[in-house]
Amino acid sequence: MTLEEKLENISQAAIEDATKQGDALIQEYQQDIDKAIKIHEEEIKKRNIAEYEYQYAKLEREKNKAISQAMLESKMTITKKTEELSEKLFELVKSKLSAYKETPEYESYLLKLIQSAVEFSNGNEITIYIDPSDASLKEALEKKSGKTITISTEEFFGGIRAIITEKNILIDESFATKISEEKEQKSGGILLC
Repeated sequence: MTLEEKLENISQAAIEDATKQGDALIQEYQQDIDKAIKIHEEEIKKRNIAEYEYQYAKLEREKNKAISQAMLESKMTITKKTEELSEKLFELVKSKLSAYKETPEYESYLLKLIQSAVEFSNGNEITIYIDPSDASLKEALEKKSGKTITISTEEFFGGIRAIITEKNILIDESFATKISEEKEQKSGGILLC
């Protein structure tokens, strides 16, 4: 083998060795790049998932807030309308009671209330009050019941109130109290007047 052939073989071997080393370096570098790309893709995926979850939760909160607001507004509207209708109803009741107070039956009704209060007092001293608007009935009620009737300084729209002083008992059969009790009952315990 000639020197040239030997040099050619050495050169060929060196080139092959350098090529193998270069290929190994390129392959190692490619693996590092692939690994870095995979890590980067996973980080991006995690960030995207986190952002998606954040935006989803934010939209859920906004939706729930909007639903709550709409429900609250609906309840307020219903409550307001219920109160308006309740007020109209009780105004109608007051109107009917005013008309009833002008009838002879009203005097009989007061007389029954007075007699019932006297019976309840069981002989104890009792003070019976009528509404100032019923002052014209005072004498007739006294005559028919045999009891002294006092005209109240406080208006209570009709009916009677009586006090049994010895027992510290108030008998309240006034229209104002009955209307208030009905309003309270209709409003679920919240007094509307």
